[in-house]
Amino acid sequence: MSKNYRNIFLIQLGGLLHDIGKLLQRAEVKIDNFARYIEDFCPKNNKDQPTHLHAAYSAYFMEKHLPAQIIPDYERGILYEACRHHRNSSDDIFVKSDRLSAGERYVEISKEKPHYKTVPFRSVFPFVEINYAIRSKNECVPYWFHNPRKLKGAEELYPHFSSNIPKTDLVQKYQQIWKGLQQDIEELPVDLTLEHFLLETFYLLQKYCWAIPCDTTREFADISLFDHMRTTAAFAGCLAIGRQEGFLQGKEFLFVTADISGIQDFLFRLARAEGVGGISKRLRGRSFYLSMLSEILGRYLLNSTHLSPANLLFCGGGNLEMLLPNTANIQKLLSELDYEVNQWLLERFGGELQLVIAGQEAAAKEVSLAYTKIKAQMAQKLSLCKRQKIKPILKYQQNWLYPQQTRDLIIRCPSCRITLITEIEEICRDCKLHRRIGEKLPDSQWLLFAPSNFKKYREEEIKDALWVDYGKLGSVILLSGDNLVEEKRNQLWDYQAINHYRPRSSALTYLTQQLPRALEPLELTTEKDDSGDFFVESGQVLSFTTLADMSYGDKLLGVLKMDVDYLGAIFAHGLGPIEAQTTVGKEDLRSISRLATLSRMFSWFFQSQINRLCEEVFQEWKITSSYPFKGSISQIFYTVFAGGDDLFVIGPWDQTLELGRKIRTAFKEYTCHNPNLTISGGMICCKPKYPINLAAREAEEALKEAKKLGKNRFCLSGQAAVWDLEAPESVANLEDWQQVYYGFEDREIRRSRDFFGNRSKTLKELLDWGELLMRWLQEKKIARRLLHRLLLEVKSILKESSQEREDKPQKSAILKLFPFLAYQLARNVKDPEVRQTLHAQLITSNNLSDWLHQLPLPLIYILNKSRQH
Repeated sequence: MSKNYRNIFLIQLGGLLHDIGKLLQRAEVKIDNFARYIEDFCPKNNKDQPTHLHAAYSAYFMEKHLPAQIIPDYERGILYEACRHHRNSSDDIFVKSDRLSAGERYVEISKEKPHYKTVPFRSVFPFVEINYAIRSKNECVPYWFHNPRKLKGAEELYPHFSSNIPKTDLVQKYQQIWKGLQQDIEELPVDLTLEHFLLETFYLLQKYCWAIPCDTTREFADISLFDHMRTTAAFAGCLAIGRQEGFLQGKEFLFVTADISGIQDFLFRLARAEGVGGISKRLRGRSFYLSMLSEILGRYLLNSTHLSPANLLFCGGGNLEMLLPNTANIQKLLSELDYEVNQWLLERFGGELQLVIAGQEAAAKEVSLAYTKIKAQMAQKLSLCKRQKIKPILKYQQNWLYPQQTRDLIIRCPSCRITLITEIEEICRDCKLHRRIGEKLPDSQWLLFAPSNFKKYREEEIKDALWVDYGKLGSVILLSGDNLVEEKRNQLWDYQAINHYRPRSSALTYLTQQLPRALEPLELTTEKDDSGDFFVESGQVLSFTTLADMSYGDKLLGVLKMDVDYLGAIFAHGLGPIEAQTTVGKEDLRSISRLATLSRMFSWFFQSQINRLCEEVFQEWKITSSYPFKGSISQIFYTVFAGGDDLFVIGPWDQTLELGRKIRTAFKEYTCHNPNLTISGGMICCKPKYPINLAAREAEEALKEAKKLGKNRFCLSGQAAVWDLEAPESVANLEDWQQVYYGFEDREIRRSRDFFGNRSKTLKELLDWGELLMRWLQEKKIARRLLHRLLLEVKSILKESSQEREDKPQKSAILKLFPFLAYQLARNVKDPEVRQTLHAQLITSNNLSDWLHQLPLPLIYILNKSRQH
């Protein structure tokens, strides 16, 4: 490595560790001759007293706790300069990077300044405002916080609630964090390259500093120390490279966004090829392959630009955002990459997938004052590029002439219907690869990213590994053992333990690995193949038919899609002042560090919680289900994807519905019951042989229907309802909470008091009513034909209303329904008490018109659940 690039890595490491002293200071680490560090690294106030003592602790860390074999003493001068970021000139790389990272205009310090050792890390979610103003002059923001703790499991990501500002001394917790970080750094291999030491340090700081507040002296202690240091490192790396190569047009930074276009259509083009099993494995494998495309692209760019993961601001769901230096070399690299990757995608997938890249140049002053404006400009450019997807290809004349395929390739793959294959082939190489990925994922313990020239080991030479090639971009390797990581980590770009930390693993990634498999050999009639064999081997992934057979009542699959509402608006406006709002000091909180914290926490929910919630529902199902083989299977859900801000899950219809409700409950707890942060879901029920591409599209339409009616809803079989009332912890229930609407008015997600009186019902109320009907059915107090006839009659009225373009049935239609109801209740309800209850609910209550449009939902639910086989 040249000296120039080594200095660039040292500058990034300095930025990454410049504030590590805050942890040591709060942990009360004892330092010999501490006055020497204070004198050399701390500024002084107008009374000649030293301030910012954490800088001295940072210098001590740089001197005593970094391995000399990797960073000799003579190279630590750069790191010591990072510790002087409070006393050096404003043009210093570390001073500038630190201020760009902080970004926000400082708010007034509280009159009663809390002691820095008692201030916990506040969750950023309560400060988000979209439709409801919650940061009022009365300062009625609930206190949701995380105590300092290392990243271990999914459940530890949830915040705690306190009605008062916590004043517990956190020194002991900081000491535990410091002890763990110190030990892990000491155990790092001493033969790491500087680049890989930077990589390991990045992930160790994420592990130990994600729940530590960066600034405890301000009103909002909701930026984690990790996110502040990582964004400081990102800016420092860009400034270092730019000052070496020269900036373009006086603008130091290039914010880059990339999108893999066509993912949804490509993912669900899979067909059930006759004679070819394993569509569930191919679907899961294809989802993983697509999700890793943006990941390997990000690693390729980081390696090509000599930057660290700190510069990868976001990556997930086929999208990525990066912070790069604005230099001629970087612009050229992006242009060439745009062409080469799209050329490869064209040759490999026939134009079904395209890479779209857009960049926005920005000067340091623009980043500091208007970061979200930069993001908006970047989004506009990306939108324009999406309308010109194949422009990089069409610029070259030779791409207008397609090479002739050989005569042997005469039919399309019956699975993906994209790739041409020979008559003797079963499916194409891509579908075979995706099936192998689907088989490998549940047992994988490591996710590795390797360059394309990493050829010394190939798949056949590595035990328990699957090699996934992405051409020039490199390879992703799914690994079950540890040997390759320990032996060849310096040749890899990145290496991450999957879902659980492993010995000597600094990095952790969450992958949804839920696949229903047999835990022992079984004979299942639902697994009968074309040859008539229904034997299932241990470890075999179960079919959709078997999943449907696990349902209670009708043997159907539930196909569920969910995503966060208003996500774009949340990042663009959710943390900024809106004219009519009364925010604390009218503060704009949209700094790059805070948005990095917000983005990471959203991603962690979908990456980590879906596994946990699937397992929770599965264990509850095992207690109540009568399925004869429930003790011999690993899971009942099949997670196609979960990451970024959305998810797609397939399972038994009734349990998939329960999973959707649990995900919504968990999301509200995770986001501190902020009424501005909601999630919507759409689900359809279908036969297990129903084409998965059609089921996915219908689930997407159900999700759109839920959002069309105001979001914060769940749509089942075309009927949508608000999930539930806001929980008691929500600010919606605070007396002094000020409610403000922007853009639309939706009466069904107002304060809980608005639910009393005439109104539509929530999903919980509708399903609770359905369960009551189910109990009466089981007790033979009502006849099932009553529900079926009522459903047909209601659907007829709703269809008539829709043709007349009425939002709700008119009173004339309701009046026609009353005689029908009275007759059916008298004929099909044997129990007089039940008949009286239903008569009051449906006829004499005088509010049926408010929720008649929702009545099909509980009726469909209970008819499915009560169907006998």
